[in-house]
Amino acid sequence: MKMCKVLLISFLLMLGLSTVFGVTLSEIFTTAKSSNTDFIVADLELQKANLNYEMSKIQADTKKELLNAELNYYSTMLSNRNSIKNFYSDVLSSIFDIWINEINLDIADINKRIAEINYQNTENLYKKKWASDIELEEASLTVKEAQIELENSKWNLEKAMKDFELVTGRKWENFEIKIYNYQDYVVSDQVWKENDLNLKVLELNYEIAKYNLETLSSGVSEYDRIVAKIELEKAKLNWEETLKNISKNHKDSIQNLKSSYLNTLNLKDRLDLTKKDFQDSEVNYQKGLISELEYLNSKLSLLNDQKNYESSLENFLKLLINYLIDTGRLPEEELR
Repeated sequence: MKMCKVLLISFLLMLGLSTVFGVTLSEIFTTAKSSNTDFIVADLELQKANLNYEMSKIQADTKKELLNAELNYYSTMLSNRNSIKNFYSDVLSSIFDIWINEINLDIADINKRIAEINYQNTENLYKKKWASDIELEEASLTVKEAQIELENSKWNLEKAMKDFELVTGRKWENFEIKIYNYQDYVVSDQVWKENDLNLKVLELNYEIAKYNLETLSSGVSEYDRIVAKIELEKAKLNWEETLKNISKNHKDSIQNLKSSYLNTLNLKDRLDLTKKDFQDSEVNYQKGLISELEYLNSKLSLLNDQKNYESSLENFLKLLINYLIDTGRLPEEELR
């Protein structure tokens, strides 16, 4: 019965009986932006890129200088977008690391109790000479291993709590994240194209290569002229290939979202079913109809399904957030 008390709070949370705190994912993102060093540096780099771009447009004396200014700007924007994606990914990871480590702690606690029960059973058999010295020693070692794993799980959870505070700038408060319907956020191919920074960079490379060839002096060597033509052809092919695949790439992104979304929904349904099975096991255990081992194994099934669901939800949210960023939107404004 002691085991039930130890895990009571955790399982109330899993069974949906806990209080839902007021904090939201959007609020966590917003808070993290104001304190996360990586995001602040990325934002400063973006501000610098905007200033440099405006200055370059003013100072540019030739078309080539203007094209180079645009290329530098959009190249920086592309790099900055990747940094922003990493920021949101780190925030999500810090959240789900806590939830996963909470589950791992409960699993370690249960495994320790199972090891203790197995040791007690082996010891009883040993007293009747029905178990060997080696079997008893192995059972004892399993208990020690389970205790070590429990201590490691406690440390991992404490570390995850600290990491969350470092990444987000706030203390941990438990909250829930719903499964957002990806279809609510899908945009047209045209919007996807307009926000494709890589396509813009390739287009500018093509424009620069074309300008370089067109402005070659009449006295340039044949070698330099051939090289300029080659550079133009390469730039043109890269740009046209990306442009041709723009719709396909968008459809692939949507399909990845859809697949992850459906998988997460399926795991949620499986988790709900496992919760019902656990509730039945809990009732049967209280009535003395099943053993403590059977009851604990039912808890393990619930915990493992919970962990699978959390991992799938994390993956889906990262895909969704990347899609939002790739289409020029702010996750904290969209995921309210």
